[in-house]
Amino acid sequence: MTLAKSARRGHRRAQGGGSGVDVIASALGGIHAISITGDGEDFVCEPLLWPEEIHWRVLWTGEPVSTKLFVARVRELAARAPAQYAAVMGPLRESAQGFLRGMRDANAGLVLESVRTHGAAMDALGRRAGVPIVTDPMRELAQVAGRSGCAVKPSGAGGGDIVLLVAQSAEAITECLTQLPGSMVCVSMKLSTEGVGPLRGSHSEATPADTTPSDTNKVQ
Repeated sequence: MTLAKSARRGHRRAQGGGSGVDVIASALGGIHAISITGDGEDFVCEPLLWPEEIHWRVLWTGEPVSTKLFVARVRELAARAPAQYAAVMGPLRESAQGFLRGMRDANAGLVLESVRTHGAAMDALGRRAGVPIVTDPMRELAQVAGRSGCAVKPSGAGGGDIVLLVAQSAEAITECLTQLPGSMVCVSMKLSTEGVGPLRGSHSEATPADTTPSDTNKVQ
């Protein structure tokens, strides 16, 4: 846990803010519900198990994004229009709480619905803040996912970059992957219970499949 705290602290200083939840997840390994506490400098972690009924993939949109810029614009929204900010943050909290309940109870349907509503809530936040947290290709993907029985949400600050795709069947995932819009691609990843540690063997032996996917390791 000390390593995770140090890694998050350094990341936040370098980036100028952000939750750092992805850094904590990567440092710890496994799946955790992470809650930021107090003045934002500390956090608590609850280990979780990924429900076997939920199939997932990580997608790369082909569009990198500046988390620092997006966070700054959302903070500006909170400062200039606190009522609007509160209105869009409410559904985000509710969907995150629903996701957590689904994970604790191994309720695949609730997990899927919470991912779907969280993605829509992030889109609403971006529109209010004037930043493309959800881009047009991501909206197209959400429609494709819905028709295929899947759900999607942006990872972290959104704006392109990484997207989480979930479904209750492997067939639904496969159907959605055959209809990816634009330059989106599926990234080869697997869940890992190991966090940060020394590499075994040479650096060249590490492959994308050995990488811990940050968004499947966090609830936000």
